[in-house]
Amino acid sequence: MAIERFELLEVWQVADEVVLAVYRLTSAFPDHERFGLTSQMRRASVFHSRQHCRRFQTTRFARQDTFLQ
Repeated sequence: MAIERFELLEVWQVADEVVLAVYRLTSAFPDHERFGLTSQMRRASVFHSRQHCRRFQTTRFARQDTFLQ
């Protein structure tokens, strides 16, 4: 059974939990870190979550192109 949406991938679900945990953790950081470490950690966690989504979509479209040819 093929997975139709990236949200159903277990790896994406775990990555999403990590993003939420990082946001909760960094919300307790001091204000002077808002544009430093806080921002960097949040962007890094979101980046990895998006990469899983992008890989899923790229792989899925590649399979469709192969099937249609």
